[in-house]
Amino acid sequence: LMAKSQKGLSEQIAALNALREQPEAPEAQAALRKALGATRAPLSAAAANVIAEAELSQFEAALLAAFDYWTEQPAKADPGAAAKTAAVRALYRLGARTHGAYLRGVRFVQLEPGWGGAQDTAVELRGLSALALVRTGYFDALVEVAELLADPEPMARLAAAQAVAYSERQDVGVPLLRFKARLGDADPRVLAACLTGLLSLAPDSSLGFVEGFVDETK
Repeated sequence: LMAKSQKGLSEQIAALNALREQPEAPEAQAALRKALGATRAPLSAAAANVIAEAELSQFEAALLAAFDYWTEQPAKADPGAAAKTAAVRALYRLGARTHGAYLRGVRFVQLEPGWGGAQDTAVELRGLSALALVRTGYFDALVEVAELLADPEPMARLAAAQAVAYSERQDVGVPLLRFKARLGDADPRVLAACLTGLLSLAPDSSLGFVEGFVDETK
C-alpha cells in the first residue's frame, strides 16, 4: 500500500512538473492552485516551484496561505521544510512584499532527527527570507540580517553576509561586514562572503581592509 501511495505521489509531482510547458493555461493554473493547497508537502512544494519558475504573480495570496499552513504543521508533515521553503522562494521570485511571512521565515527553526542528533532543516528558509526582506525594502531588514549573521548554522550565516551585500547599504553594511570579518567564523565560506560583500558595497574603501585582512590570516 505504501509503495502504491508513493507511486501515486510521484506521478502527481511529474504531472505538476509537466505544467512548466504551459503554466498560463487555465487548466494548468487550476491544477497548480489545487496542489499548492494540498495537505501533502511534496505536492505543495512542487506546485510552488513551478509557480516560482514561471513567476505567476496571481498566486501570491495562495503562496502566502500555503506558507502559513505549513509553518503551523509539525516537522514530520513537511520534512526538510520543503513546502515552506518553496513557498518563500516563490514569493521572493515574485517580489511579493509579504514581510510578515519573511519575518516568520527568517526566524524559523525546524529540528528533525538525524545522524548525531537533531538537525535544523530550515536553514535555506531563513536565508531566503533574509534576502526577501532586503529585496522588498523592509525597513528593518538589516536588523534581521544582523541576527542571522550569528546563526548557529554556517549556511544561514553565509546567506546573511550575501544579503548584506545585496542591500547596497554602505552605511550599515560596511561596518556590519567588517565587524563580522574581525569577529571571525568557523566556516571560511562565511568570511569569504563578508570580504566579497565589502568589495561589492564599497570597493575603494574596502580594498585595503580586505588585502590587510587576507595578509593577517595567511
